[in-house]
Amino acid sequence: MANRYLLEQVFSYFGLVFWSLQLAPQAWKTYKRGTSTGVSVWTMFIWSLAGLFMGVYNIGLNVAIALWIQPQLFTFIAVICLMQEFKYQYHWSNLKTTFGFIIVCLVLGALEVGFLFAYKRAESDNNQGALRLFGILPVIFILGGFLPQYYEIFRDKRVIGISHLFLAMDCSGSVFSILALVFSNSMDALNLANYIAIACLDL
Repeated sequence: MANRYLLEQVFSYFGLVFWSLQLAPQAWKTYKRGTSTGVSVWTMFIWSLAGLFMGVYNIGLNVAIALWIQPQLFTFIAVICLMQEFKYQYHWSNLKTTFGFIIVCLVLGALEVGFLFAYKRAESDNNQGALRLFGILPVIFILGGFLPQYYEIFRDKRVIGISHLFLAMDCSGSVFSILALVFSNSMDALNLANYIAIACLDL
């Protein structure tokens, strides 16, 4: 039991580093290029929401602490990438972009707290349908976020502006998160399916 717990913690922290910071190379590449051409604004918006729901679900499940922190950092960087879209594509000023970033983070934070209370209420009422919904939503948003980006690639007939380091970190983080869930006391099938699907789509 102790060995399983240790392995869960080790793999979850590797997952934390790779998966939560995966979008950092993308944000850096966009900043250095001075353009977000080829990066879908809808992908970043949907992934910001995905991180919100994944945060609620992971905290609600009481999984390893690293898997609580993981979606918070992921959402934070996804919002940075989202605001880069508005700065470079819609020519927002630095002040407007910063203000927009703060507002979006505050709104997402408030929503996460509200949804977490709703999760705990559903748990106390033994509302299995609501609990399953909280598990399904992160999967829908994470996987759905790939679709606009695939459309951009299909439309342009080439990959433009996407960081290959981002894809490698995304896949690696998913693999480590899968291993953390495998060694947890109660493996959640929806969470597991989510990380497996992400790893496959990155390939």
